Amino acid sequence: DLGDLSDGVIQTGGAGGAGQPVVGQWGGFGNAPQADVTFDLGEEFILSSIVVGTHVTAGANNNAPSTMEVAFSSDNVLYSTPILYDLEAMFGPLSDGHHDLAVQFAETSARFVRMTFGPGSFTEPGGQDPDEKWMLDEIPINCHPRALPEPAPARPPPLGLRRPMP
Repeated sequence: DLGDLSDGVIQTGGAGGAGQPVVGQWGGFGNAPQADVTFDLGEEFILSSIVVGTHVTAGANNNAPSTMEVAFSSDNVLYSTPILYDLEAMFGPLSDGHHDLAVQFAETSARFVRMTFGPGSFTEPGGQDPDEKWMLDEIPINCHPRALPEPAPARPPPLGLRRPMP
């Protein structure tokens, strides 16, 4: 157990990194392909926003994904119509370093959140550069528990007649 997000994935590219565990990042490599990430929140919550963490290092041709679609589901079978976010138009250009890209949406109830990161990155839309890649790190999903119905008020016991005490 590496204790990170790698699930034991071993890096196979470039000298100096070959055979080393990839820890703490999710990323698309080689023409920055599309990637789907589905979160199971364990139960339904009211969701209102997502913050996509990314890290940019221009010298290493590491950028942020250029687009993201978000869809919601209660059963992981039927999903809502995806909401498209053009992250590059919303936040670009980005300087080197860590960035949190927050996207808002109308409150919705869901257990599953599927994010599809499109091919390409901020500097290479459409994935044209064979060395292009993008990186994700923390992705907080802002939510709160579904509101439970208010309990019905307790009814007072029915009034009855009592015999007078002797």
